[in-house]
Amino acid sequence: MYQDKFGFLPLAHTVEWTDGCVAPLRDYSTAADWIKRSSQPDGYIYPPIVVRRRVYWSESGEEVDESVPGSEHPAQIYRLPASHSITLASEARLEDVVRKDSAGFVIHFLGLLFGRRCQFWDWWVDGRLSVRSWGDAAVLAGTEGVLVDEALNTWAAWSEGAQRVLLNALFMHNRASSYCWDWERFLIAYQVFDACCSVAHEVTGIAQFRQGAPQRWAAACNQFGLLHKRDLINDIRTARNSLVHETLWIGQQPTEFVRDGYYFPLYLASFNQRFFLALLGIDAEFLCTDWATLSQRPLIPN
Repeated sequence: MYQDKFGFLPLAHTVEWTDGCVAPLRDYSTAADWIKRSSQPDGYIYPPIVVRRRVYWSESGEEVDESVPGSEHPAQIYRLPASHSITLASEARLEDVVRKDSAGFVIHFLGLLFGRRCQFWDWWVDGRLSVRSWGDAAVLAGTEGVLVDEALNTWAAWSEGAQRVLLNALFMHNRASSYCWDWERFLIAYQVFDACCSVAHEVTGIAQFRQGAPQRWAAACNQFGLLHKRDLINDIRTARNSLVHETLWIGQQPTEFVRDGYYFPLYLASFNQRFFLALLGIDAEFLCTDWATLSQRPLIPN
């Protein structure tokens, strides 16, 4: 049996599936309070301020430990409190192996469902961290275990290569909201889309998933029943090409404000959320709903 801890997931009840469960820790409320206290009005937790220290021996032979004046700066890395335990009943491999395998898949899949960045208790966070959901799925309480079961069984049947790509794509999808610039979030979201297309090509054998961007987008929508918003997809593709090949963010310098630049990362992340769920065998009306809105929609497995 494998047991571990992770955080932060804003879920106060236990999620059970065939081979395991995720349960709030006894001090879940303490962790939730820490998240609330540490959150800024813009919905992010920022790195704590730290100072450099120096240790030396004085002329009298005493050890001196003091801060370096003027060295205050945001920490490069920091940790979050754990909120949940994860148990996998039939897993007997080493921790480092399982974290990059089934346990990692479960916590990142839960992160996908709830729009959060989840990671194991002793992993570091770099930069700011969003504490608001960036997903548009409203998961029906009590159905989380059904979703985990279906997704885990589907993922486990794939090749090792497809599993690794999908797992990394989930990880990057969940952390993308923490990037500061809209064009950074957009680039990560497009990388995630391409990764999902790579997995889709392997698991479906459909050649269009390895062809040009128009064919990949059409294949994703047609194969999995996702809404094919042609004009918006063309705009997203154009934005990606000009950013990657011409360093232009929708015709402007990447640091300038562009109205579509705010929405494109959100829309693409919502599309990817549906793409992930469809790849993982989830059957729900949510998949065919409009992904270019900012309102949440119910995710109820059929």
